[in-house]
Amino acid sequence: MISNSVIDNGLMNAVSQRNDHLFVHYVTRLKRIFNEHERAFIKKLLCELCKIRALNREAALNLASGILSENEMNRILENLNYDGYIVTADDNFYKFKSPVLKQWWKRHEC
Repeated sequence: MISNSVIDNGLMNAVSQRNDHLFVHYVTRLKRIFNEHERAFIKKLLCELCKIRALNREAALNLASGILSENEMNRILENLNYDGYIVTADDNFYKFKSPVLKQWWKRHEC
């Protein structure tokens, strides 16, 4: 039988390594696809999502303010959703798709 502590240890081992092959592609993909301003918004968004369960559309717009237009933000949110970083929950709330990715991101990118 697998205990909770075994699962917890496995999770902590997975998220503890910065350049882990399971996660580093998430960062390199952002650097390859998005420009500097877009990445600045993405980092703000994902780091904010590390602090809370979900973020509503208005809060996302506030994060994008001064960095991106609303249309640019919408395109990025669609890309992040399609690529598996985030999901759109009820009533335009955004959250990490994977709690494991959320923990890794919090530890290494924020």
